[in-house]
Amino acid sequence: MIMEDNIEQATEEYSLACYGAVRRAINSVTIAWEAETKNYLRNNGYDIWVHLPNGELRAHACVCRGDYWSYTLYDDVDIQREVQAALDTLSAQVVLNAMFALKINNINQTTRWRIY
Repeated sequence: MIMEDNIEQATEEYSLACYGAVRRAINSVTIAWEAETKNYLRNNGYDIWVHLPNGELRAHACVCRGDYWSYTLYDDVDIQREVQAALDTLSAQVVLNAMFALKINNINQTTRWRIY
């Protein structure tokens, strides 16, 4: 039982570390954006959406607003490219474990990350 508890604790700690890595990657991009851009995105409900398309081991990231069935991409290809490039620096395993820290229900679920 002690070994099982240690494995669960290590798994949880690893997921939290991965969450931190994704958050830092996102922040590394968004910190450089002008305050006007960040305020516009936040005030209009945009977040950074991250998912593993069709369960593939590659992360897809974009700046969107809406819900799962209807969404709007932010219309700036440079910002979209920057966000994707930031997530491309991480392995899909790290992104997936960060998603576990956010309590996803299945591997195809999209997680949303606030823009700070």
